[in-house]
Amino acid sequence: MARKKAVQSVAKEPERVPVRVILDPVDESVHYANYVETSFGTYECLLSFGRVPPKLNIAQTEEVKSGTLKLEPLVQIIVPPTLIPGLIRALTTTKDGYEKMMGPIKEPDASK
Repeated sequence: MARKKAVQSVAKEPERVPVRVILDPVDESVHYANYVETSFGTYECLLSFGRVPPKLNIAQTEEVKSGTLKLEPLVQIIVPPTLIPGLIRALTTTKDGYEKMMGPIKEPDASK
């Protein structure tokens, strides 16, 4: 008697449907940051946002004399490296639009 060959089923990749994501922020999720640090690992990039206070308290003033100021991050966001090129494009587009309306952004003098 002839043997029947096993039929291999090929898994179909799910159909991709284009979706436009719209963020709807809640008031509690908004943070003001005037400082950001970036770092990376093998599989992720980390953005840590902080807020340097406009007026330092006595302890912070003493700490600054040593050349450092420790702050707790307000928000830390971990993203895959594949998101970075789109993030750079989005920031560039935002910066260009801002400068078109408000004039060139002046970077703070790092030597001060």
